[in-house]
Amino acid sequence: MLREVSRICRQIPHDDLALQWDVCVEVLEIVAGLPRLLSDDPWTRAGTQFGRIAADIESPVMLGFHFCYGDLAHHHLVEPADLSVSVRMANLAISSVKRRVDWVHMPVPMNRGDDVYFAPLCDLKSSDSNVFLGLIHLHDGVEGSLKRVEVARRYLRAFGIATECGLGRRSRETLPEVLRIHREVAERIVPTSH
Repeated sequence: MLREVSRICRQIPHDDLALQWDVCVEVLEIVAGLPRLLSDDPWTRAGTQFGRIAADIESPVMLGFHFCYGDLAHHHLVEPADLSVSVRMANLAISSVKRRVDWVHMPVPMNRGDDVYFAPLCDLKSSDSNVFLGLIHLHDGVEGSLKRVEVARRYLRAFGIATECGLGRRSRETLPEVLRIHREVAERIVPTSH
């Protein structure tokens, strides 16, 4: 993968390139109680991996991390109890990487618009990194997404919005509606200062 990233970086002008690492195996190993892949501590190993995979990505290239709970037919393999693992992973990525981390992305299940889920955001040490919360959902649209925004803002005033797990696994027919929801939520959110 590192050779492929190097090749991508040679082929695409750095000012036009953004790379996002999908952090799934590490998250699932920690939250699902999977047998450890190796004998060492998975948090320590994840921090080392974050530093290693970012080391050769030059700083004009934008770099982000998505903390993933797996996706099978638009359902997590393990449902997150709250954002604590994502926040801890974000803090670990930001502190382990020797270059700028432009963004971190965290999933928000559609049924989680509660304080317990978002409260761990208080522990986020995002420095200059942008935070994107994957709280846009097709099935409850603008209103459901805005309810999640309202609760999240109690714990983190400034963040971007996204779908829970990107757009790559969506059927084509749903894309116009998902993008409309994004646009309407973004238009209705008034930016707040830190």
